[in-house]
Amino acid sequence: MAALPESVSEEIRGCVAEQLLRKVMHHKQDEVGLVIAGTEATHNNLAAQHEGHYEHLTQYMEVRKPTLDDIKNLKAVDARAGGAVDMVETLILAADLLNTRIAGKYRFRKRVFYYTGAGDEVEKKDDLPALIQGYASQDIELTVVGVDFHYETAEEAAVEEDWDTLSTKRANEKVIYHLLKTLQENPEMPSMKNHYNLTTRSICIPLPDVLANLAAESIKSVRQVSCLSKMCIEFGEDDGHGLSIPVVGFVKSRKADVGSFEKVSKKARALDADATAGVDIERRYFLVDKPDEEVAQEDVVKAYRYGCSLVPFTEVDDTMLKFDGGIKSMKVLAFIPKASVRRHHFLSQTYCLTNPTDDTNAEAALSALIHAMHETATGMILRLVRRSYEAPTIALAWPHLTAKKTSLWMAEVGFAEDYRTFDFPAFSAQYAPSAEQLKAADALIDAMDLTDISKAEEEEDKEEGACHRVVFNPQVQYMQSVVRARLFKPDCEIPDVPARVAKTCRWESEDSELYEFFEQTSADVRRFNQACGSKLSDKLAKANPNLPDPKKSYWFAGGAGGPPAPAAGVPSVPGAVDPLAPPPPKPVGFAQSSNSAAYPSTLDTTMRTELGVTPLSLLGDGVPMVGQTHVADAVSTMTPVEDFMAMVKRTDGDFVQKALDGMRVVVRQLVQDSIGSQLYGKALHCITTLRTTCVHEDEPKFFNGFMREIKAAFSVGKRAAFWEMVKEAGVTLISTDDCDGADATPEAARGFLALDDSEDTAPVVASAKDDDDDLFDMLA
Repeated sequence: MAALPESVSEEIRGCVAEQLLRKVMHHKQDEVGLVIAGTEATHNNLAAQHEGHYEHLTQYMEVRKPTLDDIKNLKAVDARAGGAVDMVETLILAADLLNTRIAGKYRFRKRVFYYTGAGDEVEKKDDLPALIQGYASQDIELTVVGVDFHYETAEEAAVEEDWDTLSTKRANEKVIYHLLKTLQENPEMPSMKNHYNLTTRSICIPLPDVLANLAAESIKSVRQVSCLSKMCIEFGEDDGHGLSIPVVGFVKSRKADVGSFEKVSKKARALDADATAGVDIERRYFLVDKPDEEVAQEDVVKAYRYGCSLVPFTEVDDTMLKFDGGIKSMKVLAFIPKASVRRHHFLSQTYCLTNPTDDTNAEAALSALIHAMHETATGMILRLVRRSYEAPTIALAWPHLTAKKTSLWMAEVGFAEDYRTFDFPAFSAQYAPSAEQLKAADALIDAMDLTDISKAEEEEDKEEGACHRVVFNPQVQYMQSVVRARLFKPDCEIPDVPARVAKTCRWESEDSELYEFFEQTSADVRRFNQACGSKLSDKLAKANPNLPDPKKSYWFAGGAGGPPAPAAGVPSVPGAVDPLAPPPPKPVGFAQSSNSAAYPSTLDTTMRTELGVTPLSLLGDGVPMVGQTHVADAVSTMTPVEDFMAMVKRTDGDFVQKALDGMRVVVRQLVQDSIGSQLYGKALHCITTLRTTCVHEDEPKFFNGFMREIKAAFSVGKRAAFWEMVKEAGVTLISTDDCDGADATPEAARGFLALDDSEDTAPVVASAKDDDDDLFDMLA
């Protein structure tokens, strides 16, 4: 990183931070070392052994598992304060770190990423052959990330030029490409295949390509480990006359999830943020009819519900109930035509079956079987026992034969109990499609064919849209973005869904790759709708009566005069918005939740501020998602304000009181469940929204009673900081100046926020309107 502009050094620092962060999150067993070139000081093992060499090189990390502190401390490293560094010495030091840690253990994949602008003079050119030999003998892959390289490929760098006329940078680039090419083609390399059966590669990648790659969605890689090992495809009986073909099985597809949560002590984490704070769960049992009578663990047995009765089973019975399927096996039951297999018969994940490594006999037998099944278009029914003495299952295997791969796919199919035999009536003859409807449907299908969204005439120009390899699970990616934010700022609120995640499930977003595609197919959708004579919007409204009627609106939500002004006694609260006013426009680059102040929707600003580095996997976030009409039946802690206002605005029933009661419960829960002051802002926003609504709904007594409860519960004790926040915001009782039916005078409202409650009980002074009401009552 020596002699590079500050902006480029910042980009490289961000790349390194992102790589370390991905190791922390997705590759917890990987170990990483880090050498920083161009530092003012010299700190490495080889400098002490070779005086005058390996200067301005700092071993920032030994080869070990990275931590969050390593990422946070990157901002303190200045790689531009020192002098020039030798490229060969830098690569030798990196190889020495690997060799010191691994010490000849070839079961690890060894890689060196070298970020360089190739601007410093290479003084140890004579050591280049030794460097090549060392990398080749240790099976080290070298990836050079070039900064503003003149040559884009090894072929360009190999063109002969007058060496004396070349600049130092261009000469070094030629050396780098020669080094990479020699490593890639070196015949003395002991193994061109590493432990993971991946060809060793030494390549050069431009820095912009690395930035784009690290900015994309990250997927947790899974090590290629067999889940079905030491198994055989068996034909015939086990009498010595059967046939067995050894195979190994790997999981090909499995539904990904967001991971599991662990329970920790909130109190211990508050005292020490770095503490593990794990807790043990102690289970106790009590009788349902007698809640105070505890049942000992040894007196608890399992019971199977049969109708209205419970049939008990002891631990011994439970062990004997397990069906013994014998030792693990994969026995062939029959071959069936592949066309007779129905996709809905598959029950579980898909496996890939192949031959064990270095078993040539098994490879030949399995290859012959797969080719024969492919030519005859047949599948194979198997009796599968994945682990010894487990219950057997039925599986179907079918051939997968391409120019590069020869294997069997396998998936479990169900027994009779696993299928639902539902009967559905046939469509009525009066709904038989007409020729016009069939034509419109055909046109719609052709228009929405994703195999070629470009509609190109040439085969090589066709482009597939929404391929499963680039469509990421929005729930998994969103969870990762939230965890990233909480890693560095535990007290931050849950951010909104980033735009890069939303576009994988909201194709109507303008930044979606299918946005233009859907714009082009909208005409075909309308023609199909007209041909079928359907009114989908009307049917949708009838099927969802809770959706707000666009012809109706809440009586105080707008009008010619616009939304009403905030009630007196509610000063502006940072991060709060008027629940009756339309939402303000969101600036590009930020996402704003209605429950919190505006904050960056990505970790970009957070990491720049907190760490001094730039994350790359979240670049491009911040464009707000396309919103939808919010409908709620209860107030939740996730979006309490939206739920509350949606319930108040409903016209299909009286949901106002239910909304008020729900908001009361949610506010208390937010305060009590908050880790530190994390949720205090959301709870305060709920209170201000509740106050404004109570004024408009003529419910001042409800709000005032609620505020007295909040004051009694949180004005003292460990949650007193929340009450101080309420006092600073100036949220007080609803007085007679705000609402005629209030039970508090303006003086009582002003004195309510003090700890002394003497003024809170001041008598209510009757207003002139009250006198008029009494006069009319007497005249009635």
